[in-house]
Amino acid sequence: MPKSIDAQVQELLFTFAYWHALAKLRQHTSTTLFKLKNITTQLGNKMRALKEHTKDLEIFETPHEFGSRQRRAAAKAQKSNVAEPVQLIRKRCGLNLNTPKFHAIGHYVAIITSLGTTDSYSTQTTELQHRKVKAQWARTNMKDAVPQMIRIGDIGDTLHVIKERLDGLRSNEPSDSAIQPLPSDCSATPTLTAYYIGQSDRSEDAFNLPLWVHNNRQDFAVKFFIPLLKEHLLSRIPGTHQPSDIHKIVIQNDRLYSHARLQVNYTSYNVRRQQDTINPRSPCRFIILPADMGSTAHPFLYAKVLGIYHAKVRFDRRPARRMNFLWVRWLDYDEDEPGGWDVCRLDRVFYGKCRNDYELMNAFGFVAPHHIIRAAHLIPDFESGTTTPPGCTSFSDNKESDWNYHYVSRFVDRDMLMRYLGGGIGHFNQFPRSEIIERSTYSIDDEGEEMDLSERETEIETNIELDAEGCSRGGDTAGVDPNAERDGWYEEDGDTDSSHTGSDGELEDEVNDDFIVDLYDL
Repeated sequence: MPKSIDAQVQELLFTFAYWHALAKLRQHTSTTLFKLKNITTQLGNKMRALKEHTKDLEIFETPHEFGSRQRRAAAKAQKSNVAEPVQLIRKRCGLNLNTPKFHAIGHYVAIITSLGTTDSYSTQTTELQHRKVKAQWARTNMKDAVPQMIRIGDIGDTLHVIKERLDGLRSNEPSDSAIQPLPSDCSATPTLTAYYIGQSDRSEDAFNLPLWVHNNRQDFAVKFFIPLLKEHLLSRIPGTHQPSDIHKIVIQNDRLYSHARLQVNYTSYNVRRQQDTINPRSPCRFIILPADMGSTAHPFLYAKVLGIYHAKVRFDRRPARRMNFLWVRWLDYDEDEPGGWDVCRLDRVFYGKCRNDYELMNAFGFVAPHHIIRAAHLIPDFESGTTTPPGCTSFSDNKESDWNYHYVSRFVDRDMLMRYLGGGIGHFNQFPRSEIIERSTYSIDDEGEEMDLSERETEIETNIELDAEGCSRGGDTAGVDPNAERDGWYEEDGDTDSSHTGSDGELEDEVNDDFIVDLYDL
C-alpha cells in the first residue's frame, strides 16, 4: 500500500473497529448512543476521504473475479452462437460507497433508540433458512423443482418428528450413566468471589523456595525473587511498617505451592458475571491491573504472569495464614507511540530493560490476585522482532522467545471496549474525576406515538446534546484500597468481589436521577 495513504487506512481501520464495537453493545446509555452518533459521522467522513484519495490508484479486479467474468462471457457467447467471443481485459475497480450496507450505517442510532440493541434481532435466521432451500434445490433434477423441494421438506420434517419421539423414549429409560458423578475438574467454580485458586496443599505442587532459587540462580528473573516476594507480602499487611520489618515475614517451612491456573471473576459493563482464566503455561497469561493515576496518565498496568502461588505466611510471631500471589513481569507503556481515541491507535507496551539490578527489580514483581481487573489481549508487533534468541530458558520468556512490543487490543470484546471508553454500568470507577465523559439526554415522546425513521432521526439530531455534568469515566471492578484491613492482619484473598467497593458518595455521583431515567428510556 502506498505510504501516502497508509496512515489514513490505519486510522480508518481503528475507527471501523470502534464503530463496530459500539454498534454491537448489548446495553446502551445516552452516553454510548451519543458517542456512536459522533463516530458514525467520523466514519463516513473518513470513508469519503479515502475514496477521494484512492481514485487515481491503478486498482484492478482480482484474478478470481476476472476468471469468473471470462467464463460467464464465454457461456453467453456460446448460447448466442457468436463466432468469436469478446476479448476481455481486467476491469479497473474503485471504492464503491453506493451500497445498501454502507447507507444503513447512518441509521444505527435511530434504530437502536426505536427497536433496541442490535443483538435483539439478526439476519442469521433467514440466511440459515436460505441454505436449507439451496440444499433442497441441489437434490432435485432442476426441472419443476418446487414440488420436489416440498416433498423433500416434508420427508425431512417427518424424520425429525420420529427422531424426537425416539429421543423421548430413550430419555425415559433408566441408565447407569445418568447417576454418574461429574468429574472433579468439571465442578463449577464460585463466581461471587473476586477470583478462584485451587485450595489444596498438595505435595506435588510444593517446592522448597531457597532450593528452587539456588537451582535457578543463573536466571536473571529469579535473582531478586525472595526480597521482592517478602516486600509484596509486607505491603499487604495493614499498618505502618519499617523497611526492617521485611525480616519478620516468615514463609512456613520455606514452602511455596504452585497452581496451574487462576480464574478471575468480574462484572461486565452490562452487569453480568464473567470469568477469565489465566494460565502461565499458555499464551493466556497477560493481565490488566489498575494504575496509580497520580503517576501515569494511562489508567491501566499490564503484566505477564510467570507463576501462580500460595504460601503459609507468618508475621511477627502471629499465626501462619494463607496468602495467594502472582509472580509477574511488568510491561511498560510506550510513550513514544501512544495510543487512544484521539490518535486512532492501539496502545503499545514493551518489556523494560534489565541492564542492572535496579532495572531488574523494577521489571519483575508480585501481584495480589484480587487486584487483577481481567485478562488482557495483546497482539505482537511482528515488525519489532524478538527480545531474545530462540532457546532462552528464562522463566520470563516463552520457548519461542518474546516479542519486543505488543499492541493492547481494546476491541477484543464489548466489555474491554467499555473499560477504556468508560461509563460501563457494571464497572468500578477507574478514571480520574477530572476526565468527564460527555453525557447526552434524549427527550421522550409523551404520547408514545410511533414515529417513522426520518422523524426519529430528526428528533435525535435535535435532542442529543452534551451534558457538562455527565457521568465519570468508568474503569474496573478492582479498585481496592491496599491498606484496608481484611481478616485480622492480612488481606482475605478472594472472599469479596472488589467490583462492589465504593462509598455512598460515589454512588450518589454515579447513579443520579437523570441517569436512571435514561436507562428506562432505552
